[in-house]
Amino acid sequence: MMAANAQTESAFMDPVTLLGEDAQYTPVAVSAGTVFCESANVKMEAAWEDSYKIASVSGGNYITIDGEAYSTGGQGVQGSSNPKDNSLLSGGQNSGAVYKFEVATNGYLYVFGNFTYNKNYYVWEGDVANGAGKAMAYTLQAYASGGTEVGYTLPADKFGYYAAMGYVKGVANFSSNEAYDDGTRYKAAGTIAGNWSSGSAVGVISFPVRKSAGQYYVNACGSKLVSKGFVFVPIPPKTVDVTINEVGYATLFLDYSVTIPEGIEAYTGTINGKYLTLTPVEGIIPDHTAVILKASEGTYTFEESDPVEDVIEDNVLEGGTGLAAADGDLVLGVVDDVVGFYSYTGTLATNKAYIPASKVASASGLRLVFEEEGEATGIATLRAEENATSIFDLAGRRTNAKGLIIKNGKVVLVK
Repeated sequence: MMAANAQTESAFMDPVTLLGEDAQYTPVAVSAGTVFCESANVKMEAAWEDSYKIASVSGGNYITIDGEAYSTGGQGVQGSSNPKDNSLLSGGQNSGAVYKFEVATNGYLYVFGNFTYNKNYYVWEGDVANGAGKAMAYTLQAYASGGTEVGYTLPADKFGYYAAMGYVKGVANFSSNEAYDDGTRYKAAGTIAGNWSSGSAVGVISFPVRKSAGQYYVNACGSKLVSKGFVFVPIPPKTVDVTINEVGYATLFLDYSVTIPEGIEAYTGTINGKYLTLTPVEGIIPDHTAVILKASEGTYTFEESDPVEDVIEDNVLEGGTGLAAADGDLVLGVVDDVVGFYSYTGTLATNKAYIPASKVASASGLRLVFEEEGEATGIATLRAEENATSIFDLAGRRTNAKGLIIKNGKVVLVK
């Protein structure tokens, strides 16, 4: 089947070739690591040794994925042993009928299945074999008898992990969209597309995958999930180009983590008495972290990285709001051969950093210090982007001369 997006991949099983015709009647022993089907970037295999049989996935409905319609019906396989144990604290089910997916790039994975209203379904990331898997949030979208669409979405944190505590349960016996969380099961409010209080439904479980994690596991608990294969939509990492002019400085703020490219330095800042201390950020700039960039003149490409757990505290820099600057807000700019932070009356760009006026209101003077140097920085008076007496920010927009300016290695507050 050709996908609407040339990058989208799909792989569906040929159960008869895989297990033999007799597997329609008698389960066949399958070793751990046996490949059920694979695409260019994803391999679906048996996680653990178990016996599998050929099973039909009924239903004449279609699921649209990345612009292409895929039939929910067809032939797949089903294991014989219920996965154990069922707890979220287990780190994953390390026995029974569990599907393992090895992924070679970032993207979104859609696993086809036959789902029952009163069963639990898990998705795990990482080293399940050693009990170190992390429970993933997912969306279940399926069609029950009569073509009624049913499903739910589990709450996720920024890493895509399941954000609620307790025992994941599906929409079993729920007939309304009320939230339900008693520490043993969870159903997110408003996510059921229809009343699913009996029977089974065919469709997909979908969730994000990362190359860095490499392996994911999908299974039912208290049952054996029937599956025929998957669709995979690769998601290229986001990139952003930052141009640094001959002054040698810029700022950056993004809502996703990025890898710091070679040849550029990134810093956060804290105000300590009369000093503005710049602390280097190593390797990755975490999402929602405003930074000062230092580099030679040129254009640098920042590429999206996996989210990181690091949270940088006490950073005086904040990300632009997209709104008009408040009185006294400071942005990085140049004036009279000097680079500095200046009062600004325009719109605070959402991908740039600034210093809110409230954080410098009581400062009478500040000296700029790089943390690793332990003394006033050696930033000298730099030749400005433009030789003019007017003040410009780094986007070339005129502003006024009040604010925090960097001159001869010192930061001076001019009111």
